[in-house]
Amino acid sequence: MASNELEDKIESGELEPAKITPLMRICFHCKELKEFHPSSYSWCIDCHRKAHLIYRARNKEQWEQFFIDEYGEHPPCEICGKVLNVKSGVVGNKDTVRFDHRTDLNIIKSNPKQGMGPKNWAIRHRFIPKYVKIWRRHNFGILCSDCNFALRFKDRKAFLLKVWLYILKTEGFIGNNLCLNN
Repeated sequence: MASNELEDKIESGELEPAKITPLMRICFHCKELKEFHPSSYSWCIDCHRKAHLIYRARNKEQWEQFFIDEYGEHPPCEICGKVLNVKSGVVGNKDTVRFDHRTDLNIIKSNPKQGMGPKNWAIRHRFIPKYVKIWRRHNFGILCSDCNFALRFKDRKAFLLKVWLYILKTEGFIGNNLCLNN
């Protein structure tokens, strides 16, 4: 919008000068004078948000189809055998696949505090060969929610060794003087 048009809108009372901020511009998408996100140069906050939701929905659809092609629609948990769903539908659904990091390769990182796990990584990244290759290099395990929680995230070998030694001790296979904290 040219400065003359802005001045005309202010004079006609259509726009109050006090409501104009430095981040306000004409959106290339909706063609309205609106506030922009600081990192966006051409779209207003509303149009940017809508486009981002469409982008993520398309990514989710493409990645879920890849997961179905790769693992099947209802793969079993690799530990307990429980039948799982690749498509999530409901957040926190215990029947949804949990992708487990089986390798030390850490390009796709899990951050439970931010809700960022392998599936969210996929949704945030376009479905292109580069990212499919990164996904396959991780060689994720398929786990249910309970097994994923029980397996822990860090020092799993040490944790499982302690569990195994505890079982041997409680079943009477080894003596009671075993220290499990070493």
